[in-house]
Amino acid sequence: MSKLPKVFKELEKYVEVWDKDSFAERYEARANSEYEDVEEFYNSVFARIDDIMTYIDQFEFSSMPSEVKSLTNIAMAFMDVTPAVELFFQTTVPHGFDYKRVTVVDDSLRFQK
Repeated sequence: MSKLPKVFKELEKYVEVWDKDSFAERYEARANSEYEDVEEFYNSVFARIDDIMTYIDQFEFSSMPSEVKSLTNIAMAFMDVTPAVELFFQTTVPHGFDYKRVTVVDDSLRFQK
C-alpha cells in the first residue's frame, strides 16, 4: 500500500527513513544516514519540490489525508537536509555539538489541531 499520493510514487522509497513528524526525528535520521543517501534524497525531492508544495497547498493542515501528511513530512525532511547538502557536505554540523547533546524544542506540533 502506498504511503504517498500516487503522483509521487517515485519518492515512496524514502518514506521509511524520512516520514517523521518532528524535527528531532528528522535530524536524527539525517545524522544517522550516510551522506550519499542524504544527497540522493535531496536530489530526488529537489526535482519535485515545486510540485510537492503545490499539491500540499490544496489541503488544510488539520484535515490532511495520511498520504498528504507523509508527503508534507518528506518536504520538511528535504528542508532539514538542505544545509547538510548545500553547506556542510556531510550529515552533521562541522565542529558543532554532538546532536545528541542538544535538546530540540519542536514547536511545530502546536499547529496541529
